[in-house]
Amino acid sequence: MKTKPQTFEIPVCPHNLHEYTTDYFQLDDDVECWFEIDHGEPQSWDHPGEPESMSLCNAWLRGVDIMSMLTDLQISTLEEYAMESYYG
Repeated sequence: MKTKPQTFEIPVCPHNLHEYTTDYFQLDDDVECWFEIDHGEPQSWDHPGEPESMSLCNAWLRGVDIMSMLTDLQISTLEEYAMESYYG
């Protein structure tokens, strides 16, 4: 007897966040991540400028926000992957 794959519901990503889906953890399900984007500031004669950055807000796996379970290294790695995906 075949069983239907289980689906998990997560909230809709807010319009002010960037949604990024990854198989970083190499599990059966992808992790859906929500990032806040800081587009940075250009350099000027009196300001050194700031580079673009992303901050991980939520990480959803199988309908559960696993953000509090991630290590600092995992969070920074996910932020780097999202930056590469967003800015190319």
